[in-house]
Amino acid sequence: MRTPIAIVAALLAALLIVPALVQWNGYKQAIVALVRARTGQTLSIDGPLTLRLLPRPEMTAHAVRLSGPAGGPAWLEARAVGLRPALWPLRS
Repeated sequence: MRTPIAIVAALLAALLIVPALVQWNGYKQAIVALVRARTGQTLSIDGPLTLRLLPRPEMTAHAVRLSGPAGGPAWLEARAVGLRPALWPLRS
């Protein structure tokens, strides 16, 4: 009976520790390029990217600015923008 408990504990520990070890800031340019390719808008992420898996998955980008394709004035500026996927609808 101890083995299943140990496995669950190890998985929970990994879900807490691994996101902190990954350098998520390396994905900024990919996110910026994806937004530009899909929308034509210019995205700027001047702060860090963070990811949390527990208790609920969430990715947060800090110091975000979104402006038109010509580099005009920003029409969205935010201290932080968070993404929390709804997991329940993904079950099917």
